[in-house]
Amino acid sequence: MMTGKLPAHVEIVPWLNPYFAPLVTNEGTPFEDTDLFQHCAARFAATIRIPELNPRYSGACVKKMTKAAMTFDDARASQHFP
Repeated sequence: MMTGKLPAHVEIVPWLNPYFAPLVTNEGTPFEDTDLFQHCAARFAATIRIPELNPRYSGACVKKMTKAAMTFDDARASQHFP
């Protein structure tokens, strides 16, 4: 994280998104429990946790949509998405 490069008055809001992989270290430590996260935590105004999608339902649609380089509006207008 590049928190040291930002002015001290700038608050940071990390978005934790497990879409591509779980947010854990190789040893299985959750990202929020790492020294890096704890070191930067004082600068965080909030932490946004995006929930993991069910791969059989929403996750499959989002994966299909991103593979096709579609936006959510494109997918909503498409007859190929529920």
